[in-house]
Amino acid sequence: MPYLDKHPNQFRLLFGLLSAYLLALAAATVYEVASRPTDENLFTNPQSNLYVIQNLPVVAPRGTSTDAARGILLGDLVVEANGKMVYDSLGLSGAIAGATDSVVQVATFRYAAGLKQLLPVSKRYLTSGYIKDIGPTARVIAVTEGGASDRAGMKVGDLIVRINGKTFKNSMEADQILAEGQVGKDLIYDVLRDNQVLSLHVIIAAIGVPFPLFVSTICGLFYFGAGIFLGLARPRYIAARLTGLSLLVSGYFLTVILIRRGIAVTSFQRIRDLTMIL
Repeated sequence: MPYLDKHPNQFRLLFGLLSAYLLALAAATVYEVASRPTDENLFTNPQSNLYVIQNLPVVAPRGTSTDAARGILLGDLVVEANGKMVYDSLGLSGAIAGATDSVVQVATFRYAAGLKQLLPVSKRYLTSGYIKDIGPTARVIAVTEGGASDRAGMKVGDLIVRINGKTFKNSMEADQILAEGQVGKDLIYDVLRDNQVLSLHVIIAAIGVPFPLFVSTICGLFYFGAGIFLGLARPRYIAARLTGLSLLVSGYFLTVILIRRGIAVTSFQRIRDLTMIL
């Protein structure tokens, strides 16, 4: 870089433009997230669409009572059958068809209790009378105490089937429907709980910036400042230029990587994420 050693002002100009560009992207990202609507809960894709619609009888091991062995309850999700992972009715049918015994080992998951279990079930009970393919949903994994969703009656383990009457293919699409909401307005969440669909009115709030993300943002801005100072104050020295660039990029990464949420769907988000990759 001998050329830049002799022409520091050109480096200052290029470095200043790069700094302004990255700072603008970082500031816009912080604003976008801080003003983003939130329902004050977290949801994700469930492990399976196979929902137990009534208590499923299990084969009691010898020496135990039926009540002691009965463990597959209304609301559980079937995630495995005959040693194969299952997600929908087609997968369950294929797993059962491959079973040579009349009794199949079935794994279920009960998120609200954090319970996963593997129990023997007769094949004759693995039907639509006991297990229903409910299609795509979003499983609630956390509800902020005293928050909008908590006040509306949402509980951990609920399965969101519609938001404002709109269905979705996965939790990312559900999150985008949420993003279309307006702060102070309510969204209607149709949730499945105990085989009943409940309509919950959730008043949307502004997400703000949680403290851990606030700390990472402040750290990122500190790196930004140190990098800009070195790059503009000591452009004649290659060590200062490289260190300044490293701090600038690190500051952008720290400010953006933790606070960004979901996949890029807008032009701004795509530019921001592409810049981070490059």
